[in-house]
Amino acid sequence: MFAGTILVEIVRALYGLPESASAGTVIYFTSVLTSGGYVQCDFEPCLFKKGDINDKYWNIVTIYVDDCLHTYKGAKMRTELYGTLAKSKLPTPTVQQLTYNLPISFLGMLIQHKDDHLTLSQPDYINDLLTKY
Repeated sequence: MFAGTILVEIVRALYGLPESASAGTVIYFTSVLTSGGYVQCDFEPCLFKKGDINDKYWNIVTIYVDDCLHTYKGAKMRTELYGTLAKSKLPTPTVQQLTYNLPISFLGMLIQHKDDHLTLSQPDYINDLLTKY
């Protein structure tokens, strides 16, 4: 079964600024994750993993400015990430959890779990395009 979590708005004050990605948010969050045992991806610096996809338990965390997508296998991995965030005195994140009945929104994408597969769409973007043109 696929389980995932989205963590959003860890540092609200920087949200929306062009320099947000290069400011302290990503740097600090990177140090928090690496101190918690996460490994930063060599070719995508905003992607972190803990464990291996073939392991019984694993975590993948993706950061975009101050939004975070957390995908994991094994409920203990979610608890472990929250523990890492709490140790660093980060505020409790706002969470959307993907289920069969409840889709999530991440960076304008609608992510749905249907019939044992994931569906990504951008209905707001499509509606904006239809309105504009």
